[in-house]
Amino acid sequence: MLMKKSLFSTDPTRPLWTTVINEAGKWLRLVGITPNSLNVKSLMSKAKKKTGLKDFGPDSFREGLDRLVASINRESNLNTIGMITIKTMLLNSLEVRLRTQQWMKEHPEVVEEQIEKPFFIVGLPRTGTTILSFLMEMDPENRSLVHWQAHSPVPPPELATINEDARIAASARNLKLFEKIVPDIQSVHPIGATIPTECIDLFLHEFMQPMFGMFAVVNDYAEWAREANMESTYNYHKLFLQILQSRVPTETWSLKAPMHLWKLDNLYKAYPDARIIFTHRDLQKVIPSVCSLMLTFRKSFSDYVDTTDIGEKVMTWFKRGTTKAMEFEDRQTNHNICHLQYSEFIKEPIKTVENIYSHFGKEVRTLHKKNMQAWLKFNPKNKHGRHDYSLSDYGLNPDQIKEQFKDYIARYNIPLES
Repeated sequence: MLMKKSLFSTDPTRPLWTTVINEAGKWLRLVGITPNSLNVKSLMSKAKKKTGLKDFGPDSFREGLDRLVASINRESNLNTIGMITIKTMLLNSLEVRLRTQQWMKEHPEVVEEQIEKPFFIVGLPRTGTTILSFLMEMDPENRSLVHWQAHSPVPPPELATINEDARIAASARNLKLFEKIVPDIQSVHPIGATIPTECIDLFLHEFMQPMFGMFAVVNDYAEWAREANMESTYNYHKLFLQILQSRVPTETWSLKAPMHLWKLDNLYKAYPDARIIFTHRDLQKVIPSVCSLMLTFRKSFSDYVDTTDIGEKVMTWFKRGTTKAMEFEDRQTNHNICHLQYSEFIKEPIKTVENIYSHFGKEVRTLHKKNMQAWLKFNPKNKHGRHDYSLSDYGLNPDQIKEQFKDYIARYNIPLES
């Protein structure tokens, strides 16, 4: 396929040191020193060796891992930096599984922890879910899943030392390196060791994470994961919350991840009393923004990027997600879902949170309101730089968006943004 935009290892927007590593990696692959593919057995052996453990727990993760590795090897066109990054992610998840299984053998009482009425912020990416998750975390009664705990949940942090846990510094170092590899990331999507992250990061440890498609071309795997029954994955997700909660008392979890839209049946089966906040925004803004985010990742991890294909994939992906969410609401009219318009949220963020709480029979307390005011004051829009994007960059136009999503736009009365 003819690429609309090709990014080679000499791309001037990349840090020089990553270019050197990628070029060196090409030569090392030619002489067989650096592998140009991943191997499941090798990954599992390395994880066992590093942890000194052998039991990965139930085999529910194997199909996802096998399919993901096969898709990476066949489709991804990862450069050396990309291969190292993805391999590191897979190894970390395997190590987490090993440690989790050992922890559960030693602490079976963890499954008695009750996860009651968790908030789940869903909605397509770039619809205000991240900012809303920050404001929800400002409530002293709410607990968010933060990055370092999502990627190193076992052993669970202790209440007395949670703010001094050595894993915080380790996570911060890893993210700082990630920022160097993907220099524009903070202007596109905030990251940090101690800030809320998408709770589907926990899905990584079950290898049922369609969002791998943001980093690399893994179409076969992503298509399978989006359609697969994720009951075991949500049960594993719940187990991690129980583990984390077992050492730090938690009143309410406040979680967020757009991907839940595709799996609301599985979510409610694991969390029957979940409180869902469904965010909506003009798709003409959402789709190119997500395409830009995907391009930011992919151009760092691959030397060849097809921007037209990115546009097509995001359109198809979001069409399926919005359709599945509407079908779920039609089937399950007894579930209480709070709908939120991005345009109203951005104008009056605190009032919007008050409306959310009122919808679920709660009240925003004074301290929570003051915390939100302080957070908004010190975190203005574009704090880390402006994020610019256009539909035409990805072979798309407004008429396509209006036609593809006319039912979704009409159902939720989503306004256009100027």
